[in-house]
Amino acid sequence: MKAAQYSRHGEPEDVLEIVDMPAEAPRDGEVVIDVEAVSFWPQDLYAMQGAKGDEVFPRIPGNKCVGIVRAIGRNVSGMRPGDRVNVGGLAAGTWRQQVCLGAENLFPVRHGVDAAQYALIANMLTAYYALVDLVALKPGDWIIQNGANSSCGQFIIQMAKHRGLHTVNVVRREAAKPYLRGIGADVVLVDGPDLARDVAAATGNAKIGLAIDMVAGSATERLGSCLAPGGTVACYGHMSNESAHVAVSDLLFRDIRLVGYFMGKSRRQRSIAEFARVHDEVVGLAADGVLFAQIAGNYSLDQVREAVLHEWKDTAPRPGKIILWPNGVRAL
Repeated sequence: MKAAQYSRHGEPEDVLEIVDMPAEAPRDGEVVIDVEAVSFWPQDLYAMQGAKGDEVFPRIPGNKCVGIVRAIGRNVSGMRPGDRVNVGGLAAGTWRQQVCLGAENLFPVRHGVDAAQYALIANMLTAYYALVDLVALKPGDWIIQNGANSSCGQFIIQMAKHRGLHTVNVVRREAAKPYLRGIGADVVLVDGPDLARDVAAATGNAKIGLAIDMVAGSATERLGSCLAPGGTVACYGHMSNESAHVAVSDLLFRDIRLVGYFMGKSRRQRSIAEFARVHDEVVGLAADGVLFAQIAGNYSLDQVREAVLHEWKDTAPRPGKIILWPNGVRAL
């Protein structure tokens, strides 16, 4: 089989190489997966640049994917060859044609869903748990988020609408507004120094209790200024490459809280059975078209450098995610 790997730190398009590797046979409790679709995640690219510090080389990027079961070892139940599965929990290694791993890392897909969309299941689950775990929300409540035209932001809009919540969605460009309104966004605003005033005018001074922040830096402070007293800003990303912060006056006099949010923590707080139930529910929403995101590009494994450049270097506005298809781009 083929794999994309790197043996030193540097710019991703420079250090990645395609190599041949021996195929593996499953041992007891293991399953061999043909990797179908992998979504690009910024942390993989940061790691190639050395953000994680010392790594054992060579290293294969990727820690999630959607795949098809090829072979099953002994003492594995609940799946069979040909099943589509969510591959999660790996430290690294999904940018390759096959992966062999313990069955406990797999969640079978019980619904028909597009593989490119299913490759984004982690973002779908992030949206689900953000609206469940961070603050107590009820139908009719408002939330605010930035980075709203990202795939995760789109899922938050759709999941909130499904749960009867209203969303204020902060973007960087006017061009992003029409699409987000079309998928259910209640309010879409361009970020700026008067964001709190604009939010109050657009929502009729709605009391907003939750802000979801993927930008960090000064953007976090602007979100905090939009919240009602006692509100929570939950930071789950740092597109600005800056630390998240809120105004001291908001902390002291309006009791605004700043917390971190990581979907993996929500996952670990639940039993495997409960996580599987939520996974099945969320995949069902994707299969029904309730959850969907734009796909910006599809690339085969041999095109991985072009895919990285599209994800990493293209400075033009890019709607959607980059999808890597290690066993060949499926006819779309």
